[in-house]
Amino acid sequence: MIGDLWKRFPRYTFNLISGQGRQSSQEHRNVIEAVQNGETKRAGRLMQLHIENAQQALIREVKARETERPQ
Repeated sequence: MIGDLWKRFPRYTFNLISGQGRQSSQEHRNVIEAVQNGETKRAGRLMQLHIENAQQALIREVKARETERPQ
């Protein structure tokens, strides 16, 4: 399952969102810790939060770049 998700992930976003790497890495560690502790519901909530945070960061980055672009 994780392998399938990883194959479909748009990797260019790693370089698109400045400063997101540390937060994303910490969120991944939190998910892994919850899985290792058998806290599946918590892991699911943390993963959903991670996805939402990444989505919001991407939206902010795109909007910031739109305002920087000369018209």
